[in-house]
Amino acid sequence: MNAQTYHDKYLNEIEHDNVYVTSYFRKIDARRKARGSLTLLPLKKIERSKFVDPYSPRPSKIERVHLTGRTVKLVLEMISVTTFILLDRLFFEMLDLVRRHAYMEYTQAGHHDMVLEVRGIGMIASLIRSVIRGFNVKRRVKTVVSNSACLPRPSRVPDRLILKIYSTYLGVWLLLFTAAYTQRLRRVICSFFYRKREKRRVLYLYNESLRRRLGHARFMRAKIRALVRTRRLEYDMDPWIALRLRWPMLCGWLALFARARLKCLVCGEAEPRKGPQFRRCTTPGCPFVHCSECWKDVGELCYACADIGETTDDDTDEYMTLR
Repeated sequence: MNAQTYHDKYLNEIEHDNVYVTSYFRKIDARRKARGSLTLLPLKKIERSKFVDPYSPRPSKIERVHLTGRTVKLVLEMISVTTFILLDRLFFEMLDLVRRHAYMEYTQAGHHDMVLEVRGIGMIASLIRSVIRGFNVKRRVKTVVSNSACLPRPSRVPDRLILKIYSTYLGVWLLLFTAAYTQRLRRVICSFFYRKREKRRVLYLYNESLRRRLGHARFMRAKIRALVRTRRLEYDMDPWIALRLRWPMLCGWLALFARARLKCLVCGEAEPRKGPQFRRCTTPGCPFVHCSECWKDVGELCYACADIGETTDDDTDEYMTLR
């Protein structure tokens, strides 16, 4: 049923599962690069989360999100099963404790002697004596009585069975992990049978991505203007960043935490703890930083403090509307 649904959407909805950087996508980009036109590759940091490289062994961000959601559901099921296993072990220990400490045994030992004596010398006495001679009893008695039949006999869940349960869950998780790769085969199969449709989809993806990049670059300045007030207000209200900026000598150790590190003004990525640092604005009083990629995209110019008077509210409104 899912295969038929994917097949129908592949043919009727051009945007359905159209996120793959295929060989034809790279061919189009190489052709435009040879002509000196604007190209998409390499992808920008903001664009990487929206595309999937079908030849990459590493799951993309979209695939990781799906895998994380399914893993959480599987972990919840494992927690439920683990709870039942622990309850079963608890009941076993309780019943086994009762079995070991509630056992009682009674021993009865003694002897039973019964002798019938008939006194007399007559014929009747002799007759009776011969009759009741067999009723004389001499018996030794030793009886042991216990309540073992009434005690519980719990059985512990074998370790082999528990290992089999969790091995099954591990196998299910491996299937979920490989599903990120096997689902890529759906597009490969459809593209094999519908090659013209696949080329049309790739062309649409390339042109649409190029249009979005041009639109993003066109309104990036208005976007930054719209974010400056919000981001500056966040810096003033966040005690972690405020402490770092006000007393860098005393509170510089707060940089160990991501919450206390500055974020790129454009993409919002937190400043790395190690490695290359973000580009800091040299204008006095400007607290904003840019990552290296966004710094190149904005033309190595901090729009938060440059040419403030040239930006109007119409630019911001236009960006927010198109967004």
